[in-house]
Amino acid sequence: MPDLPSLSRWQTVVTWEASAGYKDNVALSGVRPSGSPLVRNLAELLVWRLPGEGWEFQTFLTGEDVRYLSSTVVDKEQTALGVMQVNRVWSDEWTTGLTGQYLYQNRVLDLTTSLATPTVLLVQGHTYTGRGSVRRKFGQGWTWGVEPAITRQDFGGPLDDYWETGFKFSLGRESGRKSETSLNYELTHRNHDRREQATVTGVAIPGSELHLLQHRVQLQWKRSWDELRHWRTSAKLAHELSQDNGSGYFDSRRWQAGVEGRFANAVWDLRLTSRIAHTVFPHQPAIFGEPQPAERTDFGLNLRAERVLTKSLRWFAEWDFERSLANRPATGYGVNLTQSGLILEF
Repeated sequence: MPDLPSLSRWQTVVTWEASAGYKDNVALSGVRPSGSPLVRNLAELLVWRLPGEGWEFQTFLTGEDVRYLSSTVVDKEQTALGVMQVNRVWSDEWTTGLTGQYLYQNRVLDLTTSLATPTVLLVQGHTYTGRGSVRRKFGQGWTWGVEPAITRQDFGGPLDDYWETGFKFSLGRESGRKSETSLNYELTHRNHDRREQATVTGVAIPGSELHLLQHRVQLQWKRSWDELRHWRTSAKLAHELSQDNGSGYFDSRRWQAGVEGRFANAVWDLRLTSRIAHTVFPHQPAIFGEPQPAERTDFGLNLRAERVLTKSLRWFAEWDFERSLANRPATGYGVNLTQSGLILEF
């Protein structure tokens, strides 16, 4: 009987995605939207070590480059992400881990919710995150976990840099291979370097320091509907509360919901994702001098289809839609992105 080839403990997957398409509002403008054809390239590298002697390791690198061919507002957008994770399995119940992450962004971002003020800018920023984890399995499919984290956000300007520290607590349950439910609570403290507190009318208080305490609760559910897991759905519901350390001018409340349906077999991978979020800034007026608080509602819809052409080559087409409705003048916008291309994996 011939000897079977040994399986290498280290595994690597490289993916390259190239596409072309059109985006009808490259600057996310609510007043004068401008569209452009685009070409896009994305590369990914995944390296992992097969579990052995209680250790697990994986690293993921990805970079995306988008070029707008006729825009006079934004000529390109770029993103790079690197994640390295090491886990230690101590027993059937206990696992600990460390994760390091770096994110680079040079792109147009809507930061209104994050900064609690209408802000859409072409941003160049670096995000560094370190996260630990402790997980324990118990009972029939139950898992609890805690993840302390620290994040440093550096912007190229004019935005203010900040530190974030916090904890995430999670409780989850798996019902065989078909269903998974999890409940997460996250507490984060953000300390801005130079951003100042504001009075109830929005005037900056010289010499003050702005801190934000943020609470987030999320319920997530996943379900496979057949033995081969061709049909899958997932849903999530979340609530966020952000409170500043001053007058409350930067306070906000945010509700989010999302649903995804997916069909995947040996040839096709089809996905439909929808999302909605509603944010209220209770101490900021929508219009100066009026009592109604500032609010915004964000909708999103994504359709993506992939088809296997050969062992290493796939074709895909995608449509992504976003719509932001706000009661502040000239702050809402809509954007459509359509693209199609090829995915090479080796």
